[in-house]
Amino acid sequence: MTRTISSPAMAAENPFLRAAQAQIEAWEAELATQPDLFRAARLSYEIGRLYEYPLGDVAQASTYYLRAHGLAPEFLPVVRGARARCWRRRTGRARCRCSTPRSG
Repeated sequence: MTRTISSPAMAAENPFLRAAQAQIEAWEAELATQPDLFRAARLSYEIGRLYEYPLGDVAQASTYYLRAHGLAPEFLPVVRGARARCWRRRTGRARCRCSTPRSG
């Protein structure tokens, strides 16, 4: 079960959560500089991972995973992250918006 951070005060009490939020802010600032697509996908993926754990905000995590997938659908960690989120939400493969890249 994922723990959801319900308030900034709760996060402020935990240095691990503060560090995660600080890293998200740094990566979001880098995203604002419009890096190349692969770097933007990687940053979005990593932000999604931090939202998922330790922050416990699965909705934000899914948003960033899908954003990363839209930027670089061939980036395998993004595909795996987004598909894992779909499975954890019990939506199954049929309803997941991400698929494994195909060669050919």
